[in-house]
Amino acid sequence: MVAGAVLAGCGGGGSAHTYDTTVQDWITQIVLEGGNGKVTVRTTPNAATTIRRTTTAKSDPGKFYRVDGRVLLINTSCGLRCDQDYSIEAPAGVAVSGGITANDLTLEGVGSADVGVSAGNITITGATGGVRARSDHGDVTVALTEVANVSAKSATGDVDVTVPPGQYEVTALSAAGGTVTSTVFNILDARNTLDAQTGVGSVTVALAEPGPEVSPSASGPALPARPSRHPVRPK
Repeated sequence: MVAGAVLAGCGGGGSAHTYDTTVQDWITQIVLEGGNGKVTVRTTPNAATTIRRTTTAKSDPGKFYRVDGRVLLINTSCGLRCDQDYSIEAPAGVAVSGGITANDLTLEGVGSADVGVSAGNITITGATGGVRARSDHGDVTVALTEVANVSAKSATGDVDVTVPPGQYEVTALSAAGGTVTSTVFNILDARNTLDAQTGVGSVTVALAEPGPEVSPSASGPALPARPSRHPVRPK
């Protein structure tokens, strides 16, 4: 069920028009289907999902999103030379997948993420599940609150990954020879993998908070983060 929209900030040409909508159905997944608009997703304890879309079009271009069961599908395009920014508040644990073309993507407190951006920064903080994030041209920042798999890659940009204490098999690489810093034990064959790579830029991998060192597994001593044998190819 989708509630009505509210128009605010109506001005002349070039001023921002904002439209608010509430989806009462419980949303468990958000799928990004492209477009150049900026997208921000935050989670709340509420069951409903609120959607705020902002456009500089002179009139309402209409909503370019739809709800399919528990899935919210969003395309930030809205026609010729038109894009809309989206700010979404969704229930805790929501998963986010898909990507946008040329703008920043910010996810806060989501359950898991598998996202990409052609040109723009990706920032994912407070994730409680596995994350795959890739940008062709932009920085990628990922911070987990629970131990899980991470793949963070950029063709051109810095990569910064922060994880809670746990056991990880770590790959950290800057193909062009940029600065690589890792303070997380690399444990071969660990259940969780941490893959942080860039083509051009720096890579930083760190624990979320100081504390006792994570003990190496019984299979052998901890090893330094291993470089990849292959060039970075974000997908």
